[in-house]
Amino acid sequence: MALRLPAARASVRRVSRTRRTLTVLFAAAVLVILPLRLMLAVLSVATWTAAWRLIDTLSAPFVLLFQIGGLLDTQIVGKAQVADFAALIVFAGLATYLLALLTVRRLA
Repeated sequence: MALRLPAARASVRRVSRTRRTLTVLFAAAVLVILPLRLMLAVLSVATWTAAWRLIDTLSAPFVLLFQIGGLLDTQIVGKAQVADFAALIVFAGLATYLLALLTVRRLA
């Protein structure tokens, strides 16, 4: 009768605390700011109001990527442009994907 050593257990790689924090902060910002921008644009809130200025300042880097060529500047509902919808779809999808990656456990 031969003795066998127990099989080595694969170690599970843990996500670093910094990566987790940055991912959650990015997802929270994107999933709050971009829908608020879209809601304010659909409701045709005036651009001089403090609410619009704050949301526009925070969401401008995301939306400007889609407004560069001028192709997505068409207004659909109220003041909402195609660029607003595109930014919401792309960045919300990316944020959701990054959050999902936090839950996947990888073997080392």
